[in-house]
Amino acid sequence: MSEVLFMKWTRVGQGPVLCWVHGLGESSRCFHGMSERLSGFAHHLVDLPGYGRADRVKIPYSLVQAAEQLAAAIREFAPCVIVGHSMGGVVGLFLAEQEPQLLRGLVNVDGNISPGDCGYSGPISRQTRSEFLDRGYQELLISLQERGAEDHAHRGYFTSMRLAQPEVVYAHSQELVEWSTREHLARRMAELRVPSVYIAGTPGGAAVRSLELLFQAGVETRLIGPSGHWPFIDQPEQFTEEVRSWVSRL
Repeated sequence: MSEVLFMKWTRVGQGPVLCWVHGLGESSRCFHGMSERLSGFAHHLVDLPGYGRADRVKIPYSLVQAAEQLAAAIREFAPCVIVGHSMGGVVGLFLAEQEPQLLRGLVNVDGNISPGDCGYSGPISRQTRSEFLDRGYQELLISLQERGAEDHAHRGYFTSMRLAQPEVVYAHSQELVEWSTREHLARRMAELRVPSVYIAGTPGGAAVRSLELLFQAGVETRLIGPSGHWPFIDQPEQFTEEVRSWVSRL
């Protein structure tokens, strides 16, 4: 079976294609509200391997591999705009570097830039693999369920995390911390050969250090607030307007 078949897709609407890529432990379900609000587009929502409804994978399975696989999958409807949230923003960045001809643009939503963006990947990566698989994953689910009692974004995150493959969550947490610690992703985003924009939730989204790095690199950055790490859930009207206005310029 082709590697591309490990992914699962939801496709709704007609028009220019927006391809939505979720974050660590998340799934395509977090974007379902956007496909309803952003009319006039074809929305392609993906579950990456090891997440959501997608098939399980063997470790190692890196973020670069995920980007390569995503590039192969989108050839049938390219060029498109990638909208990547958190880890999905990193995957989208890698894809834009590898296969720029497949993209009309990249919308990076609170993607990792500096260590301050590792709110969940940081604590996970500080555990050993066996610690996380034996008890850390279950403890994480309990924490997300408790936060979800008062926060809609975390309520959905809990539901998606329950579907995630713990081995993949752990491996990708390690990678996200490594990439964030290098603090060079903002520069790499600025050097892309496709149009790009960074959308940050504030004050609870991208770290202050990350915003500094984006500014220093000259990356177009838009702030949405008040919001946490999921601005498309916390402030859907603002987010919809920002995406629509930016994509209309392409």
